[in-house]
Amino acid sequence: MPLCFNFVRRSCGYHCRGGARLCCRGRTGSALWWSMSEWNLVVVSENWWSYKSPDQGSWYWSRLVTLKDQFIEIIAGQYTSIQPYCVAKGYHLLWPNLEKVTWSQQVWGRLNTPKYSFITWIAIQNRLKTRDMLLQMGISGEDQCVLCCQHRETSCHLFFECSVAAECLKALKDWLQWHATTVSLSRLIRWIGRAKMSKFKKQVLAASTTCLVHVLWRVRNSRLWEDSHEGTDCLIQKIKHTVKQRITQCWPRKVKERDKEWFQSL
Repeated sequence: MPLCFNFVRRSCGYHCRGGARLCCRGRTGSALWWSMSEWNLVVVSENWWSYKSPDQGSWYWSRLVTLKDQFIEIIAGQYTSIQPYCVAKGYHLLWPNLEKVTWSQQVWGRLNTPKYSFITWIAIQNRLKTRDMLLQMGISGEDQCVLCCQHRETSCHLFFECSVAAECLKALKDWLQWHATTVSLSRLIRWIGRAKMSKFKKQVLAASTTCLVHVLWRVRNSRLWEDSHEGTDCLIQKIKHTVKQRITQCWPRKVKERDKEWFQSL
């Protein structure tokens, strides 16, 4: 708005010196602009809680007004006109009471690559579009696993009941000196959270697990759509290189000496 006013003043010269005339009614010879400072003052002066959206209003403004009405129903009886409103309390009132999960810290770990965490987050909730789901949706005509070509492809099978995935997981455990017998993704994540080891080691195990999940999903897609075949040894080397590079770039400030030696020996 200041830039527009400056432009008009320079174009019209002395007669537009004040700028207020630009925001008057049309009959006064104005440009029919709105003065936002005065408009904001009028809006604040009105009772916002009783405001109703006009029929000609935009869809997003109508949506905001609808949310306001929902908020009034939620906080009914919890706030009085004397009690000051707190944004944090209002946020918690609007936020649904969802059941807590045990895998959030590992899936969204600080040393994880973000896109690997995202794929793992979908996988641990069984929301990846595996072939069994595509068959149910009528998109695919078969549900055989494209990695092992032996069993039905489900999320549980792909992580890590499949023979190819199990071989990669075993190699990853040997590399990290990870003595966990479970082969289920959800149980592996739970094992990391409950393990009695340093925070740094837990973060490395979590970053490695999410990397393995992402690589297996990418290889599965490449084999399905591009008919490409990568050997297990090549996949394992990629995982090792990616994990070491990521953790080196995001190295924590405080790492115990024995943890440094352990990571450098990998």
